[in-house]
Amino acid sequence: MLSGKDSVQDAKAERASRESIPKLTETVATLQAHFPGVRGVLSELMAVRNPKYAGAIAVAFGRHMDSIAVDEQATALTCIHYLREQRLPPLTFVPLDTIKVRDTTHPQHSSKRLQIRRSAT
Repeated sequence: MLSGKDSVQDAKAERASRESIPKLTETVATLQAHFPGVRGVLSELMAVRNPKYAGAIAVAFGRHMDSIAVDEQATALTCIHYLREQRLPPLTFVPLDTIKVRDTTHPQHSSKRLQIRRSAT
């Protein structure tokens, strides 16, 4: 059973989350307008095919659910510089060109780069 203190802390955390989402959405929209390599917030970009795995995915991503996916590391660095110049809060970026994935179909499980599909926008 949750104590009153736990309920208050949960309510504060939920309120802070609700207040930060519009700011995050606005900041990402601004970054996308200025820098074409900005893809968006990871939690908004992914689709869970089977709802029973949604909790596991949320745990696996943890604090990175609100990270920003960008095409290249250079784009992430440019965005960080822009955020500093504009005196906006810092964000975490995930450059897709630096992610390595293991090929689980190959017996050696060799490392491969994540293949990124470029959108035709």
